[in-house]
Amino acid sequence: MDPNANGYVSLSTSGFTGTNDLGPAASEIPYRPLPTLVTEPLGDLNTGSTGGHTDLAPPSPVQAYFDEINIMFRFRLGGASTASKGYSVMIESDGQFGNLVAGGNPATTPNPGFEFEVILESNFDVAVFDHRNNPNVGPKIFSGSVDQYSQKAVAATTNGGNADYFYDFYVPLSALPGVTITSAQSGITGTVSDVGGVNFQAYDYSKQRAWAALMGLSPLLH
Repeated sequence: MDPNANGYVSLSTSGFTGTNDLGPAASEIPYRPLPTLVTEPLGDLNTGSTGGHTDLAPPSPVQAYFDEINIMFRFRLGGASTASKGYSVMIESDGQFGNLVAGGNPATTPNPGFEFEVILESNFDVAVFDHRNNPNVGPKIFSGSVDQYSQKAVAATTNGGNADYFYDFYVPLSALPGVTITSAQSGITGTVSDVGGVNFQAYDYSKQRAWAALMGLSPLLH
């Protein structure tokens, strides 16, 4: 995650400077922001503290990049912590969101139709869960050490009056056959602290409603 192995994820060995920490002009890996419905608010939390390590921060709360081998994600957070938390990317790959194989109401069933989940389980691992055909949590099909598959870096932004942080993590594409969490567990059944790209508070902190609102947005990772 540091291609030139110089100890910095920024292009400059001074770190990210000013307010520019987006794209190939700033980062060694040219992450691209995932689409959002609104500018990410600070403090739209179900649990946790405003500007803390579970609060997704503007302007680009979640970024991603695919280098033909690995799928990489970057979360911008209002703070950093050594606590065990989960940072989860939900993947809908078959176009059947809301149509549960096992039946149930997509507004209340834990899994409203996601096939895969990539999650940084801080202090534990970076994992992939296979939720296909499962209204709850499917099996873990990939697990890699956080020391190898993740890292933290200081962002340029200072939302909340102090430094924001990047939590970066990746998995190989071969691990995939296609939101921040209050504990280090799946976003399907765990308590979701924040959902990136929406005002989570406006959806009454319903992860199912927030996910449904984001379904029409298609990211381009290359």
